[in-house]
Amino acid sequence: MEVPTVYIADARARSSAESLISKFDTLIEIELKDKISKGDLVAVKTHMGAPLSTRYIRPFYVRRLVEHLKNWGAKPFVTDTTGLGLTNPRGTAQKYLEIATSHGFTQETMGGAPIIIADGQFGTDITTINFEGNLFKEVTFAKMLTKVDFLISVAHFTGHVFAGPAGAIKNIGMGCAGKTSKGLVHFTRKPQVNPTICDGSPEYSIAPCIAACPVDVVKKENNKAVIDEEKCIFCYACVVKCPKKAIETERTDNTVLQRGIADLATAFVNTIGGKIYNFNFLLEIDWNCDCEHLQKGWNDLPIVPDIGILGSSDPLAIDQASCDLINAATGIPGSMAEECGVLESGADKLEGILKEIDYRNLLIAAEKIGLGSREYKLEKIQPSQS
Repeated sequence: MEVPTVYIADARARSSAESLISKFDTLIEIELKDKISKGDLVAVKTHMGAPLSTRYIRPFYVRRLVEHLKNWGAKPFVTDTTGLGLTNPRGTAQKYLEIATSHGFTQETMGGAPIIIADGQFGTDITTINFEGNLFKEVTFAKMLTKVDFLISVAHFTGHVFAGPAGAIKNIGMGCAGKTSKGLVHFTRKPQVNPTICDGSPEYSIAPCIAACPVDVVKKENNKAVIDEEKCIFCYACVVKCPKKAIETERTDNTVLQRGIADLATAFVNTIGGKIYNFNFLLEIDWNCDCEHLQKGWNDLPIVPDIGILGSSDPLAIDQASCDLINAATGIPGSMAEECGVLESGADKLEGILKEIDYRNLLIAAEKIGLGSREYKLEKIQPSQS
């Protein structure tokens, strides 16, 4: 099998002709023009940040991509899905769109492309796909994203304290998944009522648990809460709202989570027939993702200087190349890289910082399930002379 190419538009520039955006334009033209047809419905899948994050992808880059797509006669929209659960800051479409607007993502700033939260207001607009994976036998995705002609992943590459690398694989897998699959990646089972806590006591009201459920699967029986597990979409709202904390879940370990994300990414790529392209932005590279710093989000000092923008049709190859380039870079003094003793060029930044997990397990699981190749050719993009 031919080794995939990963293209790099490096961040170094000595003139406007060598600017990163000029090289990004060239990369878009070289890699996407022949893949997109007039009239294609194209999802530009990105992450628009959490409330207190400051290092999400700048809207300008996404707009630039949208402009190319519209010039080719495509019909692009900018998209993401609601976050894990219903009560977190991105748990509903309304809450997420408020964050997106505050970060500069609007239809106007996107060059006229609409911004659509693909799984609907409460994350219930999903479809189920049968899939024989490392972990799952079936998976759920935002229904809209399974119907597009092409999907472009635009990921801000960072570390992640549970997944390891947060790039194309996570942006496609976790980012396109329905709440049910998001929940089952993070937890060993759907929410269950502990009958020794929810014991039917007259002073205990289960009304908040029932009211919290957007799909009406929490019922009252003998003054106790009962959950229809088969119909539960794992929105997590009842867990949060239960006044006695009687509805319980259990976290998966990180290796299982990594295998689950690999399953989701592979299932999604298969579902849309491989009509996908990936950009990883290696700019302002944090050691943890934009939303995982305690859900409201925050960002630390970048661990290495800006590297550039990568592009590839292979989501595994581009994530492997991203890890390799970060590890090859010299760390930024005062950052987590220095704190963890991995400042030197060639020191494994992700291993040294993400001590609790082996970040390679996500890449290994993706390779095992057939998502792509960990081998790649790195090719540098030259700016257009026009």
